[in-house]
This record gives sequence, structure tokens and C-alpha cells, in this order.
Amino acid sequence: MRNSSEVRLLRQQPGNYRAFIDTAGFNFLHLPQTEKNEAFTLIRNINWFRNCKTGQRDKRKIRQGERIFNFTIGDFDPSIFPIPQELEDAIVDAYRKHFTNYPIAEGNPDLREAIRSFVKDTEGLSYGMNEILVASGGRPLIYASFRAICDAGDKIIYAVPSWNNNHYTHFVNGEHVVVEAGADTNFMPTAASIKPHIKGATMLALCSPQNPTGTTFKRRTRSHLRFGDRRK
Repeated sequence: MRNSSEVRLLRQQPGNYRAFIDTAGFNFLHLPQTEKNEAFTLIRNINWFRNCKTGQRDKRKIRQGERIFNFTIGDFDPSIFPIPQELEDAIVDAYRKHFTNYPIAEGNPDLREAIRSFVKDTEGLSYGMNEILVASGGRPLIYASFRAICDAGDKIIYAVPSWNNNHYTHFVNGEHVVVEAGADTNFMPTAASIKPHIKGATMLALCSPQNPTGTTFKRRTRSHLRFGDRRK
């Protein structure tokens, strides 16, 4: 972001416009604040991230002196769960070598090559460099996948509990098809529970290990998840 003197609010029109900011050279357009405006409709109707709200609440209580172990978003207290010393040293060394510029959008080539080699050595899976993307956390890539694949009204299947699939589906105006997974299936969806919904689906969102449960698909279950032509 540019310094604060260069960040300015765009002119707010009386009555029906909101102000947006111009940061780092990006000029955000005025958007009419009307009932039919899609962006504002999405924002008004979103079910905000409950785990983040709970985490913020717990942090406030911790600042007030309460003893709470906050496991809501996986952002653990580094005084209790520090990063490995080797990683800390590598981060400090990178700063000292002035590796502080923006990385390439899809991830720096040397890092993507290291990931490609690691996956091949540890998992026996071969990917091309153009099949590997790096982001600051999984959320941007998952959201980009939803945006790239799904259109408004598309049928999107996901299990509960799972991580933020309901929000991604909401943001693309998709049709929510929720498959409930309980303790009897180790909180993982099964092929039998998914199969009735496959016809006409655009996306099947699966995660293993699952978040937040940490449970995984068994090899046999993965082989049963090959449904073939979704149009049938």
C-alpha cells in the first residue's frame, strides 16, 4: 500500500453511492447502492465467518486477562507453539538478503519447482510447473477455482462439516447441495451419500484431510468417488 497521504477516499455522491479507496494504484469504481446491485446483495446476505468472529472474541478476552486456549482458526500462540528454528533462521536470512519484493502472482519458479520435486518424491505424483500455483494460504486459490469453474445457478456439492464451501458457493451464486457427514463416517462424505446429487453438478468440493475435523478419505473410498459422466 502507498503511504497514508496517498490513500484517498473517492468522492461520495449524496444519497446513493458509497465511497471506496484508491490504494496501490487501483482505482475502485463508484457502485450504485441499490437493491438490485449484485455486490451489495451478496454482502448483505453473507453468513459471516463464525470461527473468525469467535477467534476475535477470544482474543479480546485474552487481552482482558482471561486464560483461554484459542484453537478457533489455527493461529496458535507462538510462545507455546513456535515455528521450527530452522524455518525462523531461513526467514530472517531471506530478509537480510532483501527478498522483500512482491512474488510472481503464480508463485516464484524456484519455489514451484521445489514443490513439484517434493510431491514427486514423497507422493509419486508428477505435475508440470504450469499445474502448480502458490498463494498466501489456500483461500485465494480455492475461491479462484470456484470463480473460474462455476457460474450463477450452478450446482455445487460439498460436505458438512467442511471449511468455507458455503461461503464460496454463496459468492458465485451457486446452488448449495449439502451432504451431511457424521461420526458414523468419521465426518467424511461417502460415495453413497454423494452419488444421488452428482447429476448436473458443476463442482464437487472435497477435502482430505478434512477441515476442521482432520479426518481423511481411505484409499478404497477414493476409488469409489469416480462417478464418470455427471450428465447421466
